[in-house]
Amino acid sequence: MELRRIVTFTRIPDTGERVKVSGLLAVPVGARGTLPLLSWQHGTILSFDQVPSNLLRLKDENYELRDNVDSIETLFNIQRFAGNGYAVVAADYVGKGPYRNGRSEAYAVKGATVQCCLDILTAGLHELRTLSLRQSNLFLNGWSQGALNTQWLKQELQRRGIKVRATATQSPFNDLAESFHYWTNPTAYIPASETSYPMPPAWITPCLIVLLGSYRRYYGLTDLFKTAVKPHIKPSRRNTGPITASRARSRRAFRPPAISWSKASSIASPTRPTAHCCAALVAMVRRTGSTIPRSDFTTGWPMRRCIPGWCGPQSPPAGISPRASRSMAQAIAARSCRASMAKRPF
Repeated sequence: MELRRIVTFTRIPDTGERVKVSGLLAVPVGARGTLPLLSWQHGTILSFDQVPSNLLRLKDENYELRDNVDSIETLFNIQRFAGNGYAVVAADYVGKGPYRNGRSEAYAVKGATVQCCLDILTAGLHELRTLSLRQSNLFLNGWSQGALNTQWLKQELQRRGIKVRATATQSPFNDLAESFHYWTNPTAYIPASETSYPMPPAWITPCLIVLLGSYRRYYGLTDLFKTAVKPHIKPSRRNTGPITASRARSRRAFRPPAISWSKASSIASPTRPTAHCCAALVAMVRRTGSTIPRSDFTTGWPMRRCIPGWCGPQSPPAGISPRASRSMAQAIAARSCRASMAKRPF
């Protein structure tokens, strides 16, 4: 495969800002004429550079892939699709990748996300033309956060009259309002008669912090953290200011703020937002039309059988689990990418 970084500008509808964003284009080496195009939307990442375009690191034959550093799920899609004659385009998202420039991400912010994916898709089509290639059918695919983004993207493409041949999503949190309630207060959300619902995994807490920051930054909800962080928790002088190399080695420099769901659960559950904060999130979701209508679900899973916001038991692509796909992607995709790099430069 030939991998190229896409760089373009996008405008954030909610703030009017024009920002530089990046993405990845992967095409089969030696492709000619027309070929199907897949727009891939990656899942939640808690770092800033575990993005599709940084797979260009593979140009170094000695580079070793790492699950917590590289976008293995993107590599899996490249292997499965570009390895079978598709072109693959993938956005890094706003606030992610090499052109982040200190900007916070727009996690679950519909307008900014959709516009970024559209602009990267447009830039990818332009890059295809520079390679004397043309798109035939358009396909969409996404996982977790990317599954939500995929369905938002599909809605906008349909609104614009752009035909999508097929859409696939895995483990989406379609209903944001329900997901927020489940994430923040699972013991109250899960019916007492249900024994099969798992509790949210530990990484949901940093996701909530990212979500709060995103809605504060892009929707102007300036009081979100005031309503979420316990009043008696105040910033310490030793944890303010830039994080230097010596401070980065201290675990205290990365300690997340203490969050509570209610007075009754402040001690038992110190990592859940307050009801007022959750209500503000839900109100913004409804105002922006961010929840996917059930008639638009692309997974085929009834909501009652889905666990909102849970990215575990639902079906991954082609029935292969994420853990199983990692070793396959590393063994097959990395080898095929590196073999093609010897033939064609980036």
